[in-house]
Amino acid sequence: MRDCYRKHCKKTAELREEIAKLKKEKQELLFEKRQLLVEIRELKGIVFKTGKGGSGKEKQRTGKPKKRGAPFGHPGWFRKKPGIVDEEIEVHVRRCPHCGSKHLSLCAKYDEHIQEDIVIPRVKVSKYRHWRYYCNNCKKVSAGVGRDEIPGSYIGPVAKGVANYLRYKSGLSYYKIQDIFEQLFSLRMEKASLYGFDSQIRKKSEHFYEEIKSTLKETEFLHTDETGWPNDGKNHWLWCMTDGKVVFYHIDKRRSSGVVKEIVGDDYPGIILSDFFSTYASLKYRKQRCLVHLLRMLKRLQDRFPGSSRVRTFCGKMGKLTKAIIDVKKKKTSRIRFLEISGDIKSQIKTLLSVPLPYRTADKFRRKLNNIRQELTTCLDVPSVPAHNNFVERQIRPNVISRKITFGTRSGSGMQNHQSIMSLIQTAGLNDYPVLPLLQSIHSGNRVSLAQLQKPPP
Repeated sequence: MRDCYRKHCKKTAELREEIAKLKKEKQELLFEKRQLLVEIRELKGIVFKTGKGGSGKEKQRTGKPKKRGAPFGHPGWFRKKPGIVDEEIEVHVRRCPHCGSKHLSLCAKYDEHIQEDIVIPRVKVSKYRHWRYYCNNCKKVSAGVGRDEIPGSYIGPVAKGVANYLRYKSGLSYYKIQDIFEQLFSLRMEKASLYGFDSQIRKKSEHFYEEIKSTLKETEFLHTDETGWPNDGKNHWLWCMTDGKVVFYHIDKRRSSGVVKEIVGDDYPGIILSDFFSTYASLKYRKQRCLVHLLRMLKRLQDRFPGSSRVRTFCGKMGKLTKAIIDVKKKKTSRIRFLEISGDIKSQIKTLLSVPLPYRTADKFRRKLNNIRQELTTCLDVPSVPAHNNFVERQIRPNVISRKITFGTRSGSGMQNHQSIMSLIQTAGLNDYPVLPLLQSIHSGNRVSLAQLQKPPP
């Protein structure tokens, strides 16, 4: 009897252990399922964009898709009438359009209609006759250079500047640029010539590119970001650095911190604004992390652990503090009030990041934020530094569009052309300097400096 009882107790203990093991496996499987569902939802958001029917929240709330266009009460936009009229045309009626009668009498009133249109230009062919002069002093023969003449070139500076503009400002492919010149201007041009125009303007503006690079070392802060850039089928990285006045692009095989050090030097005194990519962690400069990126990371963390109240509470409190930093940067408050709010926010962030979280992934994220806690609030210590990195992403966008249209570059020379010309064009745009006349001026042989771009255009 006792042996049977012992066997029964042993069997019961084994069953309890097996049940506990199965329960633990069930919890792990449910956790993995939640993580996979979050990842699937994120991938669907990348591949399948929002439909034409407006936002999903609007459709769920009202049952109807959001109406397109401007909101109700938005003032309309009307085209401003031109101040100069180039041609006046008198329009008369010889026959009644209703019954066809010719018995018409002129009324005292008339209507005016102003219409703007373009005149498609034709190709201008210029022949330069260089008269030679003999110098009685140095015994040498010389000849001059005509206005808008590029010695040795069969294409003038205006056409070359337009080709560069269409390529790098409008983001067109060489095939389309070739078609535009042939169809609109009746100017036949080979694609090899278009490649040559890019190399020519890059060589003539190399000093300007180096001037922008040297200016970066003297800035108070720098927005920094990078994006992929294919070159001859191999992936490279296009780096962008800007302080709001100049834009510098650099294409490199590396995506490491060494690229930043080579550009701004090891003793850069300013502040680097960046996202949370690990490359920037090893930089010894003062840093400000993009708080908009932080809000997105908190949202993903909360979606990954929907059943954890502690993770949900952490994400909610950290999100409110992050938004508070962004709001206090936007509002114009007195210095004393700004310091009070800043000190309170820093204290709350320090307290919140010191409390461990239950899951390993969540607590790893919390510890990462705690290690760079000072980099989240640098913008509160230096009022001129923004709280986000949105500006540099807007400067990278033209390159991303160009990459989708042209699939990158095919040679080292092409990479140099792209980074140099885009730096020139985007810097001119930030300083409200007209890009097309600038390109034409460089092709004509005029030397351009950064100080010239930062002055009002002539």
